[in-house]
Amino acid sequence: MKIILIGNGSSVLDRVLGERIDEFDRIVRFNSYKIHGYEEFVGTKTTDWFNVQLLESNDFRVNQQYKKYVFH
Repeated sequence: MKIILIGNGSSVLDRVLGERIDEFDRIVRFNSYKIHGYEEFVGTKTTDWFNVQLLESNDFRVNQQYKKYVFH
């Protein structure tokens, strides 16, 4: 199983790795991650989400189907 952790720093925009990221089995993202508009850099999939913020129910991340969701 291949797992990748994707941070939210601006350095994710330094390289076009979206397709490569999406090849991983588990893709872990953190807090208020953004994908829309950045797919070519960060990919399109998210399987696990670690979050420290309470979000509104209309936030797209709340309605995603995750293999694992951790709120801390």
